[in-house]
Parts: sequence; C-alpha cells; structure tokens
Amino acid sequence: MKKNLLISSLLVLFFILSSGCNKKQAVVFVHLTDPHVNSPDREARLDSLLRDIEQLVPAPEFILVTGDQTERGHRSELQAYDSVMATSRLSVYNTPGNHELRWSPYGKNAVQEHWGNPFQSIDCGPVQLLLLDSSMLLEHYGHYSPHLLARVRRELQQLGPERPLILASHHPVMFEKRFVDNELAVLDMLEDFAPVLYLTGHGHSFEHWAINGIDFFMTDGAKDPNPGYRL
Repeated sequence: MKKNLLISSLLVLFFILSSGCNKKQAVVFVHLTDPHVNSPDREARLDSLLRDIEQLVPAPEFILVTGDQTERGHRSELQAYDSVMATSRLSVYNTPGNHELRWSPYGKNAVQEHWGNPFQSIDCGPVQLLLLDSSMLLEHYGHYSPHLLARVRRELQQLGPERPLILASHHPVMFEKRFVDNELAVLDMLEDFAPVLYLTGHGHSFEHWAINGIDFFMTDGAKDPNPGYRL
C-alpha cells in the first residue's frame, strides 16, 4: 500500500499561523481517488485503505475523494461505495469523475442524491476547500460548466484573496496532457490568491506540477493492485 505525503512549499496550507495569534493550526486530511467500485474485490480494497487510514497519526480530519468512485455510475455501485465509506469515522467529501457520468442512465441526478451538490465550499479552519465538478455526460474528458464557473467566481469574491485555498476536481488541469477544455477559466480567477493547492485524480499515479504559484497533485488510484493515497 503506497502512501504519499504532501511535502511541498505549500505546507503552509496545513500549518498556518491563525489570525491574531502565534499558535499554529494544522489541517490534516487524506486525499483518495479512483476506487472504481463495481465488485466485492474493489470494495474490499477500499475497505483495506480505510482501515489503514484509521491508524494514521496524527489522525486526519476528513477524507477527500476526487472522482471515479464507481466503474459505471450505476445506483448499485454508488450504494456499495457509500456503504464502504460509511464504515469510516471520518467525514467524506466527494467530487464526481467521468466514470460516474459516462455510462450512467441517470445523468447527474444519482450523484447529487448520494453526495449533494457537486459544487461545495467547505470551511476547514485555516483553509477553504472547494469541490469542483469537471465531469460531463457521456464523456471521458472534462469541462467546467458556466453555472459552476459563476458559483466559483461568487465564492472567491466572498472569500477574498487572503484566504488559502484547496481546490479539488477529478480531471487534472494544466497537466502535460489536456483533460479539461476550459481549464484556464478557473485558474484565471485564482491569479490573486495564494497559497493555492489543487488536487486531482484520473491519472492513477502520483504526480506533482506547479504553474503560476499553484501546486497541483495527482494521487494514485485506489482500485489499483497496490493502491495509494496522500496525507
């Protein structure tokens, strides 16, 4: 089982001087992605990861899962995934991937029924977590909808540029291969924000790249024979 620590210049996202005091605050969480649940074997693999996560010290505050929770987005797969994740004592935040939408006959309805609104802004103490939905109906590649972009713009205006950010979506952005056709639409909004950390899945490997002061991390797939996650 592979673990990968977020050791980068953006540790300031996890250890930040809280406003008005000299005591450091820590935000510790797990980034997990691409479990592709569709069989008892994959459910067992995901459950094994959760049991490993339970032993982490310091204990994480939540688990972030960036898409492809299921293989084909069927309701039975969504339910199986949720049942496994419900065994964890930690809060779980989900953003959908292409496998939830590409073959699903339910559109985005089933995903919203299980995980709520695909766009969420979550106050994590010293940082703000933004969940972005890059998935498209019937497509392998990603796209940010005009509705999502409008919501992100409003949220960033309310937060202000001094607020440290963690963004998460399934498809990598500004990667060596292009997966999101309008990837610059969100990045242009982040020009005045620092620090910013962007977490993705889809590629089933541990990768790191940095552009315009933003650190991007891709995490290995949880469905793989030797699955991994980031702390």
